[in-house]
Amino acid sequence: MKKILLTLVSLICFLPLVAQEDVLTFKGIKLGTDKNTFRSEMIRENFEFHSEDAQERVMFFTGHFIGEQCNISVYYDINLRVHKVIALLPETSSWPLISSQYYNIKAALAKKYGPPLSDVEYFKSPHKKGDGFEMYAIMRDRTEIRAIYNSESHPITIFIVNSRKGSAYIGIVYSYASLTKAHEDYIYDDL
Repeated sequence: MKKILLTLVSLICFLPLVAQEDVLTFKGIKLGTDKNTFRSEMIRENFEFHSEDAQERVMFFTGHFIGEQCNISVYYDINLRVHKVIALLPETSSWPLISSQYYNIKAALAKKYGPPLSDVEYFKSPHKKGDGFEMYAIMRDRTEIRAIYNSESHPITIFIVNSRKGSAYIGIVYSYASLTKAHEDYIYDDL
């Protein structure tokens, strides 16, 4: 009787801990939810909805994120579940500004999620970090600058990339990896 009682108490205490799902959120909104619910929550968080491309399964928003006015793309799958959010910070042609923002965001991500799973800052020859030509290297697509945080199942990627307009921007991608993979498999099956 004592063992049964202990087992029941253990189940009651620990089952909620086991049942908790590892959920990725963007501004407190869960990825993996229905696109209409996600859109409503984004609007509630003061993001402005601009348009939706149903064929590409993406919704477009603008709004404040990490202290900047950002363009936000929200991708959903065939089942209308959100699997990816991409936030693009404003473009800049200043290496000191973009690198400072990048390292500040990386520090905040590391504080929240721990060290990056992957951290790449590669400049193709003849360029190198600190040579004064970092933006030129970015404009010529002679760099790879990105870091991945969180987990394999819910990666958060930050990167710097050429905007194709004589400047560069920082992007932050929140991915619900299993849904993203299911979406890619769906597309692959169509091919």
